[in-house]
Amino acid sequence: MGEIAIPQQYQDLHKRYLAHVHEHKLPRLMWIVLDRGHFIMQLSKDAHIWWIGAHMRSGHEKSEQVGEEVMLRTLGEWRVR
Repeated sequence: MGEIAIPQQYQDLHKRYLAHVHEHKLPRLMWIVLDRGHFIMQLSKDAHIWWIGAHMRSGHEKSEQVGEEVMLRTLGEWRVR
């Protein structure tokens, strides 16, 4: 059985997120989740990418929504819903 792919509806966002993270000059990024729980921390770029992948490949809608929020916040595009 192969690796679970990023869900189709998030693939474009995920590509933009990865490009942004790789271009980011600092070695750590903020992980911010406020609208789907309250969690704020700093992670290395590799850990940030790993956790996004874990959330997006989880197969659970709420976990995917957390990943979506973090990616959008990382890109500066999050809007309160």
